[in-house]
Amino acid sequence: MDTRTNTEVRRLPDGQYGMRKRVDGSRVLVAMDPQPTAVIEVHQLCNRLKRGPNYQRRITYTSMSRCYIAEYIGKFPETVEAHGNSVHTTSEYVRTRPEVMVSIKKTVTDSASIPSKIYQRMKNHATTDEQCPRNKKQVNATMTITFNITIIEFEVRQFDFYVNRRHSSSSFCDK
Repeated sequence: MDTRTNTEVRRLPDGQYGMRKRVDGSRVLVAMDPQPTAVIEVHQLCNRLKRGPNYQRRITYTSMSRCYIAEYIGKFPETVEAHGNSVHTTSEYVRTRPEVMVSIKKTVTDSASIPSKIYQRMKNHATTDEQCPRNKKQVNATMTITFNITIIEFEVRQFDFYVNRRHSSSSFCDK
């Protein structure tokens, strides 16, 4: 902004600074005379919320400062829409914390219990909702993934054993 005229200053393609002015009925950038010696660049980032286009976040910052101004414009929407393909849920989707997923995998590999018992045990030991699995289906899915990986690892080890045994016997015959 030019402090004298309160107009926006922009950089022209040739590196000079200019202001928007109306020339022959259209607005054009005109080079400033004299050129300013010190210019502070002000940047703005504007985002709209997908579920409520009337709610907007505007971040304003300068290139010379580490501070910024955050403005939230409009009213935050109170209604929650279903996430993804979910049809029957009315609650907002909250991603499960990574440490909970690690805990589920560890519990699944350490015990031979069924998913519903693992879910109940983890739910009873959790102090908050954020520390337990979302539902039995999540535990079951983790169990399926873990067992599929275990089966693949077992098949790879079995194949390695077969290949190593075959190579060791052929090298034994060559001697």
